[in-house]
Amino acid sequence: MKIFLDAGHSVGGGDAGAEGYNLKEQDITFGIVMLLAKKLSDVGFDIMVSSC
Repeated sequence: MKIFLDAGHSVGGGDAGAEGYNLKEQDITFGIVMLLAKKLSDVGFDIMVSSC
């Protein structure tokens, strides 16, 4: 099965999402997507992650 993941905001792009407490939404969502991608890949799924 192929799964495509998109964090919703591009890292380094023009829209970082919400910001506060020295955090950016794009950094948090990208980190979560990368963790999920690894876990799904480890159990055999074909994973693609959006780069934008």
